[in-house]
Amino acid sequence: MVPRRAMAQAPAALLVLATAVFLVAAVGGESEVPEFDAYRMVEYDFRDQQLGSKKSTVSMGAVTPSAANPSRKMVVVSFEQANVALVDQLLGKKAAGGLLIVLPSPESMATLSAASAERFRAVEQSLMRRQVPVPVYFAFDGAETKKLVARLESSSGDSQLVAHGTGAASKKGLTQVSNVHGWLAGKGPKGEGIETLPVIAVVASYDSMAVAPELAVGADANGSGMIAVLQLARMFSKLYSGSRQQGRYNLIFVLTAAGKLDYAGTRYWLEQTDSRLLDRIEFAFCLDSIGKGDSIYVHTSKQPSKDKVPAVAKLFSALKTTAEEMMPVLPLEIVRKKINVSDAVAWEHEQFSRKDILAVTLSGHATHDPALRSSLLDRSIDSGVLSRNILFVANTIAKVVYDLPAPLDIFNGTMGPQEKFINAWAYQVAQEPRMAALFDEGAVKLIMKAESILKEVSAEAQRQTFTLGTERTYYDQKYKVKMSVYVVAPMSFDFIMMAAVAAYLFAMLVAMLGISEAVKAVSDLVKGGKKKQR
Repeated sequence: MVPRRAMAQAPAALLVLATAVFLVAAVGGESEVPEFDAYRMVEYDFRDQQLGSKKSTVSMGAVTPSAANPSRKMVVVSFEQANVALVDQLLGKKAAGGLLIVLPSPESMATLSAASAERFRAVEQSLMRRQVPVPVYFAFDGAETKKLVARLESSSGDSQLVAHGTGAASKKGLTQVSNVHGWLAGKGPKGEGIETLPVIAVVASYDSMAVAPELAVGADANGSGMIAVLQLARMFSKLYSGSRQQGRYNLIFVLTAAGKLDYAGTRYWLEQTDSRLLDRIEFAFCLDSIGKGDSIYVHTSKQPSKDKVPAVAKLFSALKTTAEEMMPVLPLEIVRKKINVSDAVAWEHEQFSRKDILAVTLSGHATHDPALRSSLLDRSIDSGVLSRNILFVANTIAKVVYDLPAPLDIFNGTMGPQEKFINAWAYQVAQEPRMAALFDEGAVKLIMKAESILKEVSAEAQRQTFTLGTERTYYDQKYKVKMSVYVVAPMSFDFIMMAAVAAYLFAMLVAMLGISEAVKAVSDLVKGGKKKQR
């Protein structure tokens, strides 16, 4: 027989046990902590206006965009859901606590439809041009982000997101960047020095831009232009290596910094280069985003002074005939745009045009829309297209240098574009973010490697280092962090667990006291609780 005193104390003891079991179950609802890489949105000041995301700290619950009240919550937005209207809503009326936008995997970005890419680029530009008072992060689609989205959509538990190691943001000081150029000397008539020969310049900026600095690899814009300049320098170095093959033009290959900042590097190069050299530039080819597309667009501005009209005719004739002679024919379109000095510089050749130097920009884009050339979606090129466009530029230059009516069938085999070289550089470019004011050690090494190639293949190579202006100031910050997902069981689980524990404990009480005594004991316990409340 169970003693009467023990029988009286059993319900209270079992209640304490039930409470302990319930608390352990509730706390134990948190699983092991999965994590993934997250990339913070840029933070900068432009003309004393604060733009970009001003916060980086994340420690809040996660919800879907359809949540009724996302205040103080991190809204997880899939790539398919992301559009300007939704972002406006979440950062406006709904006042979300933060945004996490899940991107397609890097491998699948190249296969996005034109409509999907255009929609997302509009989101990027919208974010870049506003002050965002909450943290905004991006992450690639992967195992952990898939689980997170699935959990949120099925309401199978509360998810807490925590970003680790964000640290405090601080304004960057003055930033130094560099232009590099390499020189190939031509061969003039007897008694005429190379310093009197006309010059052809081949130019490309090498930096990139995107809404998230750590994702701004700019494979096409303008990694493709940088690769093309290096490959063309190698090709003409071989061609010019024999005195009989040297043309009556000097060639200069220039890689410029800060292209995404109104081509500040190009402007500096033009300001610091000897005016006697600038006067001898017959024309300049600026290469921008030539790693994709079926066509090539020749962007040009005002025509230079009348004394250069013959050069204009020579340049455009060479471009058109070379495109027609390509196999298959390369579709080519000339796009003219008037320069407005008060506007931002749309294309690199405009800096040359302002110095009365004949120049064009060759691009795979028909317009100068910054959304096309400042996107985190720009992560790959088509090496076949880039190789074709390099060959087109090489043949155009050769036609002018050697004054040929027909194409010079020499850029093939080891003399032509090298697939291995192009692919190796395309891979390296796609791994290194290159925002001008936020260069890291990897980006610096990449540019130094490009400089070493120009030194290797040209008779003379030089570096120009200068300080970026203060009109646009970026913030030093850890733009790539680990984001953890803490998962807690939902409230429904708590109620079910409580009911199960109560039923189990009542069964134990029945086993100890019998059914009638167990019911009486629970009844007395409840009545006793009510008396205490009174």
